[in-house]
Formats: sequence, C-alpha cells, structure tokens
Amino acid sequence: MAKKNSQISVLGAVFGGLKTYLNNLDIFMKYLAFPVLGTVLGIFILFGINYFFVTHLDQIENSNPIFSSPAVLFAVLILITVPAFVVIMKALFDYIVAFGALNSMCVNSDRITDVYFHKETVKRRLAPYCVLIIVLGLIFSVLSFPLLLPLLIIALIFLSLAVQVYVLEEDSTPYEAIRKSIELVKSNFWLVFWVLIVITFISYVAVPYLICWAVGKTAILQFLANPVEKYISLLPINEINSLLAASGVNYSFDVILISENIVLSAIATMVMMFMLPFRCACCVEVYKGLIGGYIERNNADEQKSEKPKRKKKEK
Repeated sequence: MAKKNSQISVLGAVFGGLKTYLNNLDIFMKYLAFPVLGTVLGIFILFGINYFFVTHLDQIENSNPIFSSPAVLFAVLILITVPAFVVIMKALFDYIVAFGALNSMCVNSDRITDVYFHKETVKRRLAPYCVLIIVLGLIFSVLSFPLLLPLLIIALIFLSLAVQVYVLEEDSTPYEAIRKSIELVKSNFWLVFWVLIVITFISYVAVPYLICWAVGKTAILQFLANPVEKYISLLPINEINSLLAASGVNYSFDVILISENIVLSAIATMVMMFMLPFRCACCVEVYKGLIGGYIERNNADEQKSEKPKRKKKEK
C-alpha cells in the first residue's frame, strides 16, 4: 500500500466520532426513532395480522360464506397487510436518507441546531444519491459470495467514504464519489481498515452485546418474549423434535429459548441501527483527516505539471 499521508489517527477518528455522537445523542435518537422503530412496528403488525388469521380462521370462515374461498382469504390478507408493508418501506427509505443526512450533521462535533437543513442536503440530490446507494449495494451483493469474501472486505474499505464524499462535496456525482473514495483510501488503507475494525466492533458487537446482556438479566426479556412465544408455538415444534429424536439427533428445539433469541436479535438490530450516527461521525472524521492531504497532493502534482510548461514558454 502507498505511504500513509493523513492528518488523523485511528483513535482520533474514533474518539472524534464518539464525541459528536454523545454531544447529539438525544437528537440522533429522535431523528432515527421512526426509521428504526417504524421498521419494528411494521414487522410486528405484519406478524400480528398473520397470527390473528391463523388463530381465528375457523371463526372468520363461519362468519361469512365468502371467506370460505381460499382466493378471497388470500386477497383480504394481502389487502390488510399493505399498510404494514408501507410502514416498513417508508421507515427503510427514511433510514437510507438518514444515512446521508447524518454525515452532513457530523461535520462539526458541536450541537446540531437544524436537522431539517441537513436532511435537505440529501433530498436536493436524492435521485443520484439513491443511484449511489444502489450501485454500492450491487457491488457488495455481488462480492458477498463466500469465495469472494477477501474482495468484499477490500471493496468495503475502499468504498467506505463514498457517501461522505457525495454528501459533503455538493458538486460530486455518484461516479466521482466512488472514484474519490478510492483515491482517499489508497494512500491510507491501513488507517481506514483499523478505523472500520474498531467502529464495527463497537457498534455491531460490544454495545449490542452489553445491552442484550442487560435486558436478559431483567424481566423485560420474558415480557417481550411472551407474544413471540405464542406465535412460535403455532409451528410444529413438537413434531420436529419427535422427528429429530427418531433420527437419533440429540437435540430439541425449545420454544421459550427460540422466542428469547428472536427478541434479543431484534434488540441487537435496533441498537446497531441507532448506532448509525456514530459510524457516520467516525467516517466523517476520517474524511476530514484525509481530504487535506489529498488536496495538498493534487496541488503539488499540478505545480509539477506546470513547471515543464513554463520552461517551454520561456524557451
């Protein structure tokens, strides 16, 4: 890799991002409330409707002969689940927009005063921003094949600043954002690598684990797992366990354990989503640290290219 040329360290980027995150924690939580909780609410409504249909199917069919038709039941089920899908899609879309807007918010570690202004920085260029997100998603999806895992890791590192470049440089296009992210990272590959390792460990492992561990020590877990347990109990768990026992497999599924793991997984996912501002803030710190060296190198290259031209003119 090329020689390191940056004005920031791994710890500087992480602690700088953490400072921004904590200074504006309440604002970030409020801003991400619907994108995160709306997704969970939509999924809860979706599964709740399915649970109601399964448990009350006989009553529904007896109440009106028209519901005895599978086609009618299916059509009604699709119709009443549309609002849940709309909520989920709206929440996910807002989360994608927030991914861009948070980078604008995190440029300064000071208190954020105008969230609407930063949202508009993304919405003004929403179409190309969506193109950038789709292109990045396609690249990572293609490279997610197990045999291509090393290439996926390299791509994640080199393209880790593409959104920051696009949002913070208003004249950039999706292509230019990707190109410039690669340019910024290639001279500081290991710096970016270790920053991503640290923020990934903090936001995807350490913090979710600690919160899930704390929830598991309280009665909250059992309270949240009760409705999930009722839904899981509709599955043929006993028949599956009998089949495993008959096959000589020394393992059985526990409905309570499955329900608790589903709840803990949902909590961990929400924590990861609420940690998005921290990840954005750290990447913005890296961007600010690298962009100075990038500009200096470009200026130096321009000066070198101008010297031969000047000599030719003098001759």
